[in-house]
Amino acid sequence: MIYYSETRMKDLRKAFERHVLRWAKVKGVQWSGCPAYQADGKIFTLLINDGVIVAKLSGAEQDELMRLENVAIFEAGDKSVRNWIRFSLNNKKDLRQIMPFVKRNYQAAF
Repeated sequence: MIYYSETRMKDLRKAFERHVLRWAKVKGVQWSGCPAYQADGKIFTLLINDGVIVAKLSGAEQDELMRLENVAIFEAGDKSVRNWIRFSLNNKKDLRQIMPFVKRNYQAAF
């Protein structure tokens, strides 16, 4: 299964990276063919087609994020990745809603 297409996601990736790559100790890497972002060696978020995954959330953070629209537990094939939340993105404006969660997850990586 292909989770990421640069052709499809280039504009959203660039907009997303304008935020996260300015944060201290953030490094962009590839993970399963997707752009992933790590802080202090720990992945805290990934981009996939039409979405952002906020990785490894605590239960309280996951509950808070799940209250938003266009949010679901990430499905990798037929498996649910329980503490990874997928936020659907339709355009760059949708980034504003998810960025506070991405930022908190980044801060928790330290």
